[in-house]
Amino acid sequence: MRTYDVCFPTAAGSPTGGGPAQVADGPAVSGPARAANEAVEQSAGESEQVPLDAAALGDFLLAWQTLIYRVTREAADLADLGRMVRPIEALSQVRATWHWPGEMWLHVGDPTTLPIDPLEGKVDRTMAGIIAGLAANRRPTGITNPIADAVDNLIRTLTRLAPEVIIGLPDGSAARLRTSHLSREPWRQSRTEPVRTALVTGRLEMADLHTARFRVRDREGTPYDVTEVPEPDQAARLVGTLVAVRGVLQPGTGTQHHRIEQGRIQPAESARAGSARPAPDPLDLTDEQWRQFLADHGSEF
Repeated sequence: MRTYDVCFPTAAGSPTGGGPAQVADGPAVSGPARAANEAVEQSAGESEQVPLDAAALGDFLLAWQTLIYRVTREAADLADLGRMVRPIEALSQVRATWHWPGEMWLHVGDPTTLPIDPLEGKVDRTMAGIIAGLAANRRPTGITNPIADAVDNLIRTLTRLAPEVIIGLPDGSAARLRTSHLSREPWRQSRTEPVRTALVTGRLEMADLHTARFRVRDREGTPYDVTEVPEPDQAARLVGTLVAVRGVLQPGTGTQHHRIEQGRIQPAESARAGSARPAPDPLDLTDEQWRQFLADHGSEF
């Protein structure tokens, strides 16, 4: 099991450097993955702490878990599968503990197994590249759209969570990120992978006007989270009705819902309950054919 060290210093109480981020490297240390460059420890210990928004913190943890999940899945060459097999799910599980106020440890992996699986090293190297990419606002080579989508969602949660975040990696390096300078643009859908659009019809179950997030459930009972909805006030009036949603599909992983980005929500053409079948065309029979018909079926009338 490996540990990522995440600190949330305040904007006024912590030192900041120029540019979007500062990345410092140092030798690995003993104990749970504390960043060797002392920036993590000093920022968490010296700055005056401001309470974190609970909803934003929950979204950050979910976004981090999703990112680890997708990186682990692709590292295991299972990127095209749906639900993970149990051993791989265990390797991607994230557990969070507070080290002290303002510093959280994110433990990744199965605590009941020995840390000898080569998959763990591959995941950590990919994560190190992603964190460096966040610091430089650059998407590393080889990052697929599903992973980039998870990074994009992580950026959205970080900007809501704190003005500055320091992430310490299991190898002892650390990155200081000023969240207002993080760019989502490098993590957009790449041209090398086609954008998957979808049209989903189902009942609109939930609307959150604050975040412009909605949820629709199709006729098979599959839920879809709908994000970045234009004119959310108008769409919210359709809660409880049958709607059609069109947008960019991001397939869910594991227990995560499928997501439709830039979703346009419109009323669906509801089927007419109990509508009569269209009348059949009239029979075009000659008199002789009618007489033969009556002769054959007259006893049935």
